[in-house]
Amino acid sequence: DITAHKQADEVLRVSEAKFRSLAENVPVGIFVVDAEGRVTERNRYLVKMFGYDSVPEMEEAPASAHYFNPTDSDRLLDLAKMGMAKNVELRLRRKNGNIFFGSFTAIPQVTQFGKLQFSVIVEDVTERKNTEEKLREAETRYRMLFEQSPHGVMLIDPESASPVEFNDRAYEQLGYSREEFGRVRVYEFEALEHPDMIKKHIDVILQQGEDDFVTQHRTKQGELRDVMVSIKVVDLFGKKLLLTLTRDVTESKKAERQLEELYRSERRMREELENEIKKRGEFTRVLVHELKTPLTPVLASSEVLAARLEQEPWLSLAKNIYRCASNLNTRIDELLDIAKGE
Repeated sequence: DITAHKQADEVLRVSEAKFRSLAENVPVGIFVVDAEGRVTERNRYLVKMFGYDSVPEMEEAPASAHYFNPTDSDRLLDLAKMGMAKNVELRLRRKNGNIFFGSFTAIPQVTQFGKLQFSVIVEDVTERKNTEEKLREAETRYRMLFEQSPHGVMLIDPESASPVEFNDRAYEQLGYSREEFGRVRVYEFEALEHPDMIKKHIDVILQQGEDDFVTQHRTKQGELRDVMVSIKVVDLFGKKLLLTLTRDVTESKKAERQLEELYRSERRMREELENEIKKRGEFTRVLVHELKTPLTPVLASSEVLAARLEQEPWLSLAKNIYRCASNLNTRIDELLDIAKGE
């Protein structure tokens, strides 16, 4: 029936016109490729995406030239034939040589002549890929800092007071395995604050945004460890968590206590020495007084005798007594000076 055939042709013509109008106005690249890999149609957005000025200019370049890896053109066609070409991401090459990323989805079609072809939709996903790469790099840096920190690092859920993420150091310094620590709550290793105090402390931290303090943590084995804790409130995926850094300062605290004890011992010894010196000075002054008292008349008497006696041996004896008493008096004065200096 000629009339029916013409009507079918008209319907097909209108349908193709609508398809071309849609293809030319959507913000994605579209091309049609046959089963042999020949590109039969391209829309303007695809031409612009690859940096060409017109469809004829782009047609002059082989299809493989538009791929960073030239064999990707054939690989994409093979995937399309197997029905697996959906959101296939490939590196592509623009006219000026710049590399970008494209996501391909192929839709199989059968032409009016019974031939297989594919309408392929191409999206430029370079910005998304770059963002994903930056996120991966940031995640890698974060993970390196998180895992390689010499101190314990935890993300604590303030509602349950449980660590939701933590590095190896966090559980190793408390004697737990990773699996065990994943089931532990802060109440179980915080030694100075009871559960009600911990809840109030968490509320204060949520209000202030951060806190630094020194406390004690109890290990799995029951040992108490001195710990310096730094907490900062962070917002991850719309949920507030406590980014917690714990530094075991037990040894340094022990050294501080030993140093304080040494200072106390030194101060005690110094006070004892000062008291001993004071006592010795007081004893010396008393001794000087006790020696001076009987010595003074001896000096005076021997001096008078030496001045008045003329006969020997009495004169020599008097002078000898005076000389010895004078020397002794000098030594006593020197002893007094030493006592005054102390």
